[in-house]
Amino acid sequence: MTRLDGARECVAPDVSGEQGSTTLWILALSLALLMVGGIGVDLWRALAEYRELAGIADAAAVAASSAVDADHFRATGQVVLDEDLAHRLALAQIAAQPDEVTLSAPPDVDIDDGLTVTVVLQRSFRLTLLALAAPGEEIQIRAEARADASLRP
Repeated sequence: MTRLDGARECVAPDVSGEQGSTTLWILALSLALLMVGGIGVDLWRALAEYRELAGIADAAAVAASSAVDADHFRATGQVVLDEDLAHRLALAQIAAQPDEVTLSAPPDVDIDDGLTVTVVLQRSFRLTLLALAAPGEEIQIRAEARADASLRP
């Protein structure tokens, strides 16, 4: 548009119906990014908790699988586990961890066929950033390890 004196006049478009929409979009995107970040942080924590628990379960299973009944082996030549000693060794290995192990259920040490030890550990932890969306929720983590006591040539 040109005025009578020859100067050009700049006319802004009519946006009266869209005031504040950019702010709302930015707010919505920020909340979505916060939720995605919260999921990422909580999943990484869950993975770290699982790896720690799995390492403890592996160590306990290996310790329990070393509880070979020496008297039975000497008498028959067969490798079998002393179940009481295997349970004690597994629990002692769990208790000997450098950090205090907090479990949501007692450790489950099971001996199958006299040779295979299975250790199951369970732990729960609370969500961090996602606790805003789901207050009081806990994630249950379960780690299972097996070790076999057998003679290898």
